[in-house]
Amino acid sequence: MDSYVTETTLRPAVPADLPVIFRAERDYIKAIEPGQEAAWTAAIDRSLDLWIANLGRTTMLLAGADVAGFMIWTPAPGYRGGAATLVTVQVLPAYRRRGYGRVLLGVFAEQAAAAGYRLLHLDVHKDNPARALYERAGYQLAGSNGDYLLYDLAPA
Repeated sequence: MDSYVTETTLRPAVPADLPVIFRAERDYIKAIEPGQEAAWTAAIDRSLDLWIANLGRTTMLLAGADVAGFMIWTPAPGYRGGAATLVTVQVLPAYRRRGYGRVLLGVFAEQAAAAGYRLLHLDVHKDNPARALYERAGYQLAGSNGDYLLYDLAPA
């Protein structure tokens, strides 16, 4: 575990966390994919449905009493014979570069393995600086889909 990570708590998400998730996702779109903001906003109901459907696979990371980040994953039975797909991992700006993203990726791997998944999958916008985090965690480039890069990891 990273030496910066101290006094954190992980907990399952609850419906009251949805505004935090919404704001963090919106802020990401504005910062990294501003050209997609109108389309993202138009599809917000679909995103909300996704977040609600996967609330049981959402983990909140707290630093003290504050939400520092979260992770959402979902089963993807049609991807390469079945995978767990990372929907999002977010570390709020004030808490970045402390190892929290790595912690949340580890939680994703643990939960997916406990659910029987042997393949982890994610896609990331080509301009997203989190690509370096995924690559350091062992994710391998598995293809692309427009502006998104596809990464897979088959944990040992």
